[in-house]
Amino acid sequence: MIERSTWAEIKARQAAHDPRSDREREANRATVSLRFDLAQLVYDLRTSAGLTQRQLADRMGTTQSVISRLEQAGRLPTLEMLGRIAAATGADLRLLARHAGGADADVTISA
Repeated sequence: MIERSTWAEIKARQAAHDPRSDREREANRATVSLRFDLAQLVYDLRTSAGLTQRQLADRMGTTQSVISRLEQAGRLPTLEMLGRIAAATGADLRLLARHAGGADADVTISA
């Protein structure tokens, strides 16, 4: 009979063998989550503009494989790259920083 483990037990076993601290593991999870969120954003911008990967790449002066890697979360785009994607798809790109006190700092990257 196969022994079943809960997700918490599996994570605890992995953590016991992982030399990274909890903070490092959480930072890695946050980076991976950001990478997938941005991959979805690139895909959504491209498809809502009715462009193929090659058409977007041509408008940006890059290659189709770069767009593919971005959409597959294989590469984390820079702000400059996101600005070029927004400009190529006709989207506005804005960066919003929310302070703990509630005040916002808002910067338009691409209009």
